[in-house]
Amino acid sequence: HGEIDALHPRIVIINIGSNNTSDTENARINTASEIVEGIRAIFLRARSKIPGAKIILMAVFPREQSPDHPRRLLINEINQQLEKFSKANSITLIDIGPDMLAPDGTLPKEIANDFCHPTEKGYLQ
Repeated sequence: HGEIDALHPRIVIINIGSNNTSDTENARINTASEIVEGIRAIFLRARSKIPGAKIILMAVFPREQSPDHPRRLLINEINQQLEKFSKANSITLIDIGPDMLAPDGTLPKEIANDFCHPTEKGYLQ
């Protein structure tokens, strides 16, 4: 919507995709491929608007407490596809998700007390 047209940032961080893993009254859960395609489109749009900026793509943060929860499995698939996309396009991908998890793969309440939004400690990861 033109928000970045007058800006000339050196670095842009794109952190998106998590909400597409939710089933709501207005939208269904997207597939991993659909989510990655949306992230790709946003990345390419940002690249076209701010060609001189370094764009950093964040992997989707883990959600849900259990590592075998269907949403967590979907996020893992998204992040695997993002890794392939970023390597094929020389994009910096940062995945802090593993640092947010306990050794057993669970997402601790201290990191995301609602198992979605990082706490202050979660942001320190």
